Amino acid sequence: MKIKELSKIKGAFKYIGITSIVFLIILGLFFELSVSYQEANITKANMANMQKTIDEYNNLATKINGETYRPVDKEQLDTVQTEILNNLAKHQLLLEKFSEKEAKKTNKKDKEVSFREYDISFVGDWSKAITMVTNFTSVSDALITIEKIQISSDETNNTKSKDKINANQTNNVKVDMVYRIYIK
Repeated sequence: MKIKELSKIKGAFKYIGITSIVFLIILGLFFELSVSYQEANITKANMANMQKTIDEYNNLATKINGETYRPVDKEQLDTVQTEILNNLAKHQLLLEKFSEKEAKKTNKKDKEVSFREYDISFVGDWSKAITMVTNFTSVSDALITIEKIQISSDETNNTKSKDKINANQTNNVKVDMVYRIYIK
């Protein structure tokens, strides 16, 4: 009888051992499934966050592109400059100097400069020069800022400019300006 009892005990131990192993395997699989589920939820949340960021960016880009004054493409710089120069002629102002300044980064983190800076000088009648300066940034739908402006009487400057415009006028002024056109 002892052998039968031992074989029953061995069978019970085998059953308990096999059951324990199966239980541990199931527990391990459950744990692995739980970890995978958590990682999937984190990935899903990250994807939702990325999509939200992309949607916000697209909405802002659409809003900015729809604004009256906005950054322009590099290819549009010549068109904007032409509009500015045509506006000078329209106001009967004499262009004395026009040049592009060297681009400087405003922030060390920026990889590219987000604007082009220009130096312009023109001479003309006080009222026409002030009208030009007042409406300077609205000449185009481009985002333009005046960085520096100096208006001085043309009497202290070269009299050749005065003679070219109108020798009888004494209210001529010279405008020196630095402005930026922002680009995409």
